[in-house]
Amino acid sequence: MATFSTRWPTRREAWLLFAPCGFVVFTWAIFRLLEKLPSWLMHVTVGDLFGIGAYAMATALIESAFIWLILVLAAAILPQRLFRQHLISVGTALVLAAAAWAIVAHYSEQALRQMGPAKSVLWLGVILASLAVVVLLVLRSARAQALLAGLTDRLSLLMLVYAPLGVAGLVVVILRNVL
Repeated sequence: MATFSTRWPTRREAWLLFAPCGFVVFTWAIFRLLEKLPSWLMHVTVGDLFGIGAYAMATALIESAFIWLILVLAAAILPQRLFRQHLISVGTALVLAAAAWAIVAHYSEQALRQMGPAKSVLWLGVILASLAVVVLLVLRSARAQALLAGLTDRLSLLMLVYAPLGVAGLVVVILRNVL
C-alpha cells in the first residue's frame, strides 16, 4: 500500500499541476468571452453578461479539474520513471502541447468537418505522436524541465486569481439554477 500512495502527487505538486491546466482553459475562456463581447453588448443586459461570464468561469473550472484529474490518474497508473518523477514538467508540456493542437483544431473547424475518417485517424495519430515527442524531449532535457517547472510556478500565482473566479462562477451558476 505504501508504494501506491507514493504515486499520488503531494498537495504542492497537485496545485502546480493544476496551474497549467487552469491557465490554458481559463485564458481560452476569457479570450472567447472577450471575442464575443462586442456582439453581446447589443443584445443582452449587463446582468446577463455577468451570468454568461459566470457560466464560462464555472465551465472552465470544471474542465480544468477534469484535465488535472486525467494527469493525476496517468501519474498513478504509468511507470514512475516515465511520468511521476517528472510530473510537473511533463504534465505542463502535455497540457501546453494539447492546447496548441486544440487551438489549431478550433480555427480549422471547417476543414476538420470535411475530413473523411481515414484523414481524421491520420491526424489523430499525428497529434498523439507529437505529444509523445514532446514528452520525450522534456524527459531528455534537464533545461526544459527546469524551464517548465519555473513556468508552472509562475502560473500558479495566476491561478490564485482564476480559481476564485471559477468558484464564484460555480456558485452563481448553482444559485441561478436553484433559486
